[in-house]
Amino acid sequence: MRSDAFKIDACRADAILNERTALLASRPRADRVSDGRYINVAAISANGERFAFPMSMLAGVTAIRPKAWLPIKDSAVLGAIYERGNIWTVFDLAVIASGQAAASDGGKILLLRHGEEKAAVLVDEEIVIIRLDRASASPAGAERNNVSSIVRLVFPDGLMLVDEDAVWRRFHSIKRRPA
Repeated sequence: MRSDAFKIDACRADAILNERTALLASRPRADRVSDGRYINVAAISANGERFAFPMSMLAGVTAIRPKAWLPIKDSAVLGAIYERGNIWTVFDLAVIASGQAAASDGGKILLLRHGEEKAAVLVDEEIVIIRLDRASASPAGAERNNVSSIVRLVFPDGLMLVDEDAVWRRFHSIKRRPA
């Protein structure tokens, strides 16, 4: 025999779902929130260098696949991919950071967003989400020519936190060079 004690009508069920959805949407996502001292990042490597991208930049990760050619004369541009209903320009992070192309075409593609802008970077296979303490880092120095231009902080273990604005300025400077 069934109990009607837990039955609710469809309108009430819909109202409960809408309330819960609104409550969840109003909470900041823990993986994208920085309290000032700590920051959540996607830690990656590119051609032996270790970088950390703030989670606020991360739009996703996708597997390597064939890329369409783009009429841009810069070794940092690998081409374009179609992912999630968008066309993403794929940059070689190793070239942007050190001027040297990645050793292999293997790895993953990290999808990045900055407001309405989007770009993707080729990274090595491993991507780890971690929480960093900014207090343990020091400002990026001039000892690394190209790298320091896109890095904000360097952590004791060598992990470099990218400067979001500097990375996007670099992407823009590359996109403006016609083939």
